[in-house]
Amino acid sequence: YQTSLAAQCGSATAMFGATHASAANYLAVSAGEYPPSSPAGCGSVAACADASDNLYHQLSAAGQSWRGYVESMPSPCAATSGGSYKIGHNPILFYTDLTSAQCQAGDLPADSLTAASGVFWDDLQNQALPAFSWVTPNLDNDGDGPAGQAGLQAADTWLQNFLGLVTQSPSYQAGNTLVLVTY
Repeated sequence: YQTSLAAQCGSATAMFGATHASAANYLAVSAGEYPPSSPAGCGSVAACADASDNLYHQLSAAGQSWRGYVESMPSPCAATSGGSYKIGHNPILFYTDLTSAQCQAGDLPADSLTAASGVFWDDLQNQALPAFSWVTPNLDNDGDGPAGQAGLQAADTWLQNFLGLVTQSPSYQAGNTLVLVTY
């Protein structure tokens, strides 16, 4: 599916990760840099706390909205990995310039990002997505979980189901939604 999607929609062939650890790359995407401690994988929020200006802070300061929709996160802003949730895939947690209230309101758990239910689904259907959304599948669906081909196949299937949900939504059909897929 991903190969056909790249052929149909395009692919940024000159794009590369900032380093080899997902947490550091996600911090680099959302702040343009990452703290030196983050390549180790951000096993705790304190280990990768980052005072860098970032997309979430900039959007808030400009009066724009943002949200993180994080699959299998047990509660808003959950600061501990567990089950199929990994904090290193949720950059919002690490920014020290976001208040606890901002994090609680914007960093939201999703039982399933491919189900026709839940906060992400509701926002899609009601054309209520924020100006910027960070969407993270859980470890079962992100290609980083089960080793080998099974993990990649799960990620491919998840992406197909997720994008099917998105592209059929009123938000996408109205031309209000851009999706960028990164790994």
